[in-house]
Amino acid sequence: MLLSTLSVAQEPAIFHLDDKDGLPDVEFYDILEDDKGFIWLAADKGLYRYDGQEFKQFTSPEQRGRSVFYLTLDPSGDLWCTNLAGQFLYVDGDRLQVFADLRSQLNGELANFKFRKDELHVYAIDKLLRIDLKTQKLQETYTGPGNYSEPFLQDEKIFLSSSDGVGVMSDAFEIETLLEIKGVGGKGTKNFFFAYKGEQYHVTRALAGNAIVRVDYDAGTLESIQLPDIILEGAIPHITEHEGALWVFTDQGVHKGIIVNNTFTIDNTYLSKEYVTKFTKDREHSYWFTTLDNGVFIIPNINLKKYKVPRVEKITAIEKLNDSIVLFGSARGHLVQHNIRKNLTEQFIQLEDSITVNDIVYSKAKNLSYLSQWTVSSVLDHNTQELKKTVAYTGTKSLSRINDSVLLNAAYNRASLITIGQDAKIKEDITLNNKRAYTAFHDLKKKDNYVAYIDNLRRYDEFLEPKVVRNGIESILATSIAQTDDLALWAGTYNAGLMKIVDGDVIANYTTKDGLVSNDITLLRSDGDHLWIVTDDGIQYFNVIDNSLRTLKKRNGLLTYRIVDITMFDDSFLFTTEDGYYVVKRTEIFDPLEAPQVYFTNVSIDDKDVPLAEQYNVPFNKNRVQISFHTNGFKSGESIQYEYRLVGFDDDWKMLDSKSGSVEYASLVPKDYFFQVRSRTAPTAPLSQIQEIAISVKLPFWKQSWFLILLYMAGITLSVWLVWRRVRFRESIKNKQLKTLAVEKQITDLKLENLRSQMNPHFIFNALNSIQEYIVLNRKEEASDYLGKFADLIRTYLDHSSKGSITIAEEIESLDMYLELERLRFEDKLEYKIDSTAVDNPEGFRIPTMLVQPYVENAIKHGLLHKKSDRRLTISFAKSLDVENAILCIIEDNGIGRAKAIELKEKRDKIHKAFATKATRERLQLINKNVHKNVGVVFYDLKDTENNPAGTRVVLTIPYKEKR
Repeated sequence: MLLSTLSVAQEPAIFHLDDKDGLPDVEFYDILEDDKGFIWLAADKGLYRYDGQEFKQFTSPEQRGRSVFYLTLDPSGDLWCTNLAGQFLYVDGDRLQVFADLRSQLNGELANFKFRKDELHVYAIDKLLRIDLKTQKLQETYTGPGNYSEPFLQDEKIFLSSSDGVGVMSDAFEIETLLEIKGVGGKGTKNFFFAYKGEQYHVTRALAGNAIVRVDYDAGTLESIQLPDIILEGAIPHITEHEGALWVFTDQGVHKGIIVNNTFTIDNTYLSKEYVTKFTKDREHSYWFTTLDNGVFIIPNINLKKYKVPRVEKITAIEKLNDSIVLFGSARGHLVQHNIRKNLTEQFIQLEDSITVNDIVYSKAKNLSYLSQWTVSSVLDHNTQELKKTVAYTGTKSLSRINDSVLLNAAYNRASLITIGQDAKIKEDITLNNKRAYTAFHDLKKKDNYVAYIDNLRRYDEFLEPKVVRNGIESILATSIAQTDDLALWAGTYNAGLMKIVDGDVIANYTTKDGLVSNDITLLRSDGDHLWIVTDDGIQYFNVIDNSLRTLKKRNGLLTYRIVDITMFDDSFLFTTEDGYYVVKRTEIFDPLEAPQVYFTNVSIDDKDVPLAEQYNVPFNKNRVQISFHTNGFKSGESIQYEYRLVGFDDDWKMLDSKSGSVEYASLVPKDYFFQVRSRTAPTAPLSQIQEIAISVKLPFWKQSWFLILLYMAGITLSVWLVWRRVRFRESIKNKQLKTLAVEKQITDLKLENLRSQMNPHFIFNALNSIQEYIVLNRKEEASDYLGKFADLIRTYLDHSSKGSITIAEEIESLDMYLELERLRFEDKLEYKIDSTAVDNPEGFRIPTMLVQPYVENAIKHGLLHKKSDRRLTISFAKSLDVENAILCIIEDNGIGRAKAIELKEKRDKIHKAFATKATRERLQLINKNVHKNVGVVFYDLKDTENNPAGTRVVLTIPYKEKR
């Protein structure tokens, strides 16, 4: 046994990025994070951007030299840098653009720069320059005293030191000296400022050593700051204040400390063997450090400190003695009493048998620790430091304390209850089962014992009656058992997730479907109403009240998932691993839950990449679409979860199985879609904003509306042509049948000719023109209505053409259909009225077919057509008072009159003959030969009060037959 007090080294978990991680260089000068979460790196080989997954280089064909320096974001958020060739560059899309080339002015000097209003200010050692950002022209060069420091922005002012002292840059682009102190920045020195707790400090780097002074403008003095030896000499590339502490970057690491009474005191040192040039803290609270010759280092959680236990190579067991002291057991039989508050080892014991310590159980009442090794057991009395051997519980895999004398022992060959006396001898040994046991747990509240065997989990009540605990009919292969404040038992299992057990029954089973990172659980530990769940894929903190989960991955700072145990303290957690332990405050273990913003990186259509856009029109035969997306972040890359859906295909959100950030649709049917994606870092974490891309897969041309309308029109035209052919065919048949009946043949011929006059090409052409106009104007309903009425009229005429006579009602119906079409053609600038009220029963009287319509058409064509407005037409039917068994049909219009119509007709076409009127007149003559009473027609020219033409009245006297 050896008593000693040893200090324990501490450091946070650090990731070192090198070429294995895709890091393109080892020499870095600057680093920053932009507002989109990209990490920008200024390196010897150029400018690089990191998105959490890969590095991308930005170059310009006009760039001279690869190295870039002084990364700066302008007011618009665009990244700028400079190089040794005097070029000032900015990022535009995927490349660098040269904004200004000051090679002749700077002569190879590396100059810093700042943005002021609409100007770029360049600060060289012996001159200052300003360039107009809009015109890109050099406005002014200022020389002054020279030996200028790097510019320092504070309170919207630019401070500089020079050979004359300390000053501020005025709006007139001149240095206004505030402290006239010579030698602040002499030749051969490198000078810069920093601010700390509202005060300004000046740094001078020279061969003779480094110096820091506090600038007191009120007193007009410079007060020297006492520095540790490690900072007095060597390089100091950067100093900055961060979160209340001062960070000094040197060629021997980063020193974090405070200035009190003009003395800088170091609290922590990071990367002590590295030449650290710059750092940034990203939005995920990780610290990034660039070095001059060894790449980039990342500290994911600077508060998660890792400690080594001196002289212990492999920790195998740990037990908490109080809120400060723990007891470690090792693979070589070491027992270490360690104070985690003071980071001190208080006691180091080499056990007699140098074999693995499997488990340690502490009895607070007796101040004893029960130690189990493979072939021997011991009891350590902390009061006397006496160590007594015992054979009570050898081969133990897990011990659980029932009370201060009784232990529940899970061993490689059995499970048992062992009562141990003060002398470490066995007082009672009750075997529960002679099977290999993995873990055991005693429920202090309900007095039940749970033992996980090789083939099942058993519960023993206070009378030691066993019951196999099952999940349905499945056996439970438990690896660890814990109990939360609600008295529920929890079993971590091999490949079956997490089981919640109440009174020996499984009431819930949580798996990867519920947010676990793995169903294979290696360790469970309770923390009030929370559970720590350890797996080979991550460590999770489970809230048993609301079922929320927080996850720790390696990128969160725990470099291993091989956790020996997790110990809870009032204000912190202790994670014990085989090579040491981590301590972190409860409030600092997890980063704030934030939603990483997802963005689209690529779209591929028919296996060809296309430029990113908000909307895509996709041909029906190239409907294979792949969409890629990403979120920036070092930590979130391990835990990011994507949800996506294709609105129009499936409105339900789907989880992306892989973290590749890509979704492919092999064959999208013609339709309008919206692809949406969102992200988060855990199932209960907040979701990011939805990002959306519109995708329209077009129909093949033969299914598009324009083609269908065209096809419909062609069908209508074909139908009309077929009707015309059918009429022609019927005409030839009837001609053959009526060769011997001259009068009937003439009547039939005239009837057919009259039909053709109704369907004359002019009328059809006008109708089709009207339809075409409706279609062009996308007036689909009017086109459909017109087509329907046109088709109905043709069918009616065809039907009437096969009859010798029709009823007055049928004549009125066909007239109404015809006039309705004409009214539509005139765009409702035709008013007509058909009055049959003077006929008692229009359906009871039959008259010759197609007799009235030609006169109605003439009234429109020759009388009303030439009027621009106020077109009126009246048709009335009445029984003749003068002629027995005759109907009077009066057709009256307010057109231009017959005389004017004839005059216009002669001017337009002297050759054309009014065939329809002539045919009708001849038909009347033939009809009159076959009836007792003649059909008469009389024309009246109407005049107004000034004897001007006011229209035409046509009076038809038509004999009828009563319908039987």
